Amino acid sequence: MVARGKGRPPKPTALHLLHGTMRKKDHDHLEPTPDEGAVAAPAHLSPAARAIWDELAPELQRKALLAPRYAILFEVFCASVDQARKALRILDATGPLVAGRHESLVANPAGRTYREFARLAVITGSEFGMSPAATSSMARHGYEDMLRPAVGDDPASYLT
Repeated sequence: MVARGKGRPPKPTALHLLHGTMRKKDHDHLEPTPDEGAVAAPAHLSPAARAIWDELAPELQRKALLAPRYAILFEVFCASVDQARKALRILDATGPLVAGRHESLVANPAGRTYREFARLAVITGSEFGMSPAATSSMARHGYEDMLRPAVGDDPASYLT
């Protein structure tokens, strides 16, 4: 049993099963099982965030990684990717430096915004197994068919 509150949070059982790293002694028999069922995208998502939801949610539900209780976290992921993309477009259009007070050059605030939303997308995405570490583990355990990115062929396409 992993001590709670120290180090990395424990990986959910569904990810252990998916990656082939499940060891019965490491999992609390009282771990809650999320309710099954389709998870509908929230109506207030932007069109771009909704497109991300529609692209990824079916695959995550098939892998038992997205359930109704995780919808808010997945909403945060989709909205974060959308906002990171918007900030990146601004950054690409205006460059890394912009005119500040007294016409001096300063770092473009869109760079910080991009970094913050991209970081949030990486953190929340990793909760759903969408990280290089998760992909590497899946490849080592024979899940090559699950490794196809859901958005384009390039993992960086999530943020472009």
